[in-house]
Amino acid sequence: PASFLAADSSFQYLSMTKNRLSSTIPESLSNLISIDTLNLSDNNLHGTIPRSLGKLALLKHLHLNNNFFVGQIPPTLATSHPINGKVGDLLEKIYLQDNQLSGKVPIQLADLSNLKELVIHENKLTGQVPNDICSETINSYFFQGNFPPLLERNYCDAIACPVDTVASDGSYPCIHCDNRHYNPYIGQTRECNIYTNQREILRKMYVSTTIHGKWDGQNN
Repeated sequence: PASFLAADSSFQYLSMTKNRLSSTIPESLSNLISIDTLNLSDNNLHGTIPRSLGKLALLKHLHLNNNFFVGQIPPTLATSHPINGKVGDLLEKIYLQDNQLSGKVPIQLADLSNLKELVIHENKLTGQVPNDICSETINSYFFQGNFPPLLERNYCDAIACPVDTVASDGSYPCIHCDNRHYNPYIGQTRECNIYTNQREILRKMYVSTTIHGKWDGQNN
């Protein structure tokens, strides 16, 4: 409850993962000024991610994955704090995968100078990962060893595969959709299941709903 969080601002580590929580994130969470790890993953939390989380000046690890959050990734996660005099000095890991987040990845995340892991797959994010965010130091484990060759690496793919591709975990290696299908979101792990041919869309809809036999596109 919000009153519990407001009662003690000295928490440094707060984990409520896998507790079947089913509310929104209370604004009082921004009062935890000493917290460095916040883990609310694997619950039924919903609503938007509060912009006020940007007030957590000492936050290093943020786990909000596997919930039902909607709306945009708040650019305030990269906020300048008097405590360090720089932008985003401490935030190292951001896990937002498996939600319903939409919009584009905010370019402000490029200001997080210590960011090492940014995991955002399986949302409804569009556009592309800003190049300013992509670097060999973020999600570097995707390019372990010598494959692909250094000069052929697209470091944005280690964050999220682009539109019209899919991957086993939403990031490198990315597989292009075939000519008949399309994927409008970045960082997708499932099949490319949107048909590009409108006639095929109508046929599929007819087959799944009709009781009058096969659709031929002319007589029905």
